[in-house]
Amino acid sequence: FPVTNTSLLRQINWAQNRIAEELECCEATVTASALDNNANFLSGGIALPVGYIRPVRVTWNDVVLQEVPQERAFPNNEATELVSGEPDGFYVTSYVRETATSSYRRMEFYPAQTKGQTGLDIVVVFKTLPTALSAGTDVSQLPPSLHEALAWRAIAQCKLQENDYEGYRIIMDSEYTPRVLMAQGALSSGSADSYGGIRDVTSVYGSIDTGVW
Repeated sequence: FPVTNTSLLRQINWAQNRIAEELECCEATVTASALDNNANFLSGGIALPVGYIRPVRVTWNDVVLQEVPQERAFPNNEATELVSGEPDGFYVTSYVRETATSSYRRMEFYPAQTKGQTGLDIVVVFKTLPTALSAGTDVSQLPPSLHEALAWRAIAQCKLQENDYEGYRIIMDSEYTPRVLMAQGALSSGSADSYGGIRDVTSVYGSIDTGVW
């Protein structure tokens, strides 16, 4: 559908992100062959792509790593001895801001790893936000069964911006929610829109350039 109005486009992208977060219907994969050597950090890690929501599966040289609480990795905030070798787990930091316009989330490992290690095979599968729409010819990376719901969620948000709370409630209850429930059924079935068929946004309903480190 055309997305030429700036304000409407903002609402559509907002709605797209909320649906992706609530239903976790998009996945992507990134790989890393080395840990960063950033002077701002004590240990080596990898920067996560824009749109990262949560991890699904993380492997280090084909060994599956478990997510660990950050407080376990740094007990009592004491200095941690760095090691080079297969870690037991990983954790994801809150947003790191390096410049006034650049921020990202970072994956670090436990035990803490020496910076700059190379020759690694790290694979991160994660839930992600779809690429933002910017032109009238863009197609959402949400599953097709959610495209109508996306349109209605954006319209409802416009009603909210207009302080039309009753209009927002009517649209959410009568138009948006039934379509989401129907789409959830399709995503969990064996149809063409099944979860396994649509989850990888890098190869099915669009392309997310997550890169290779």
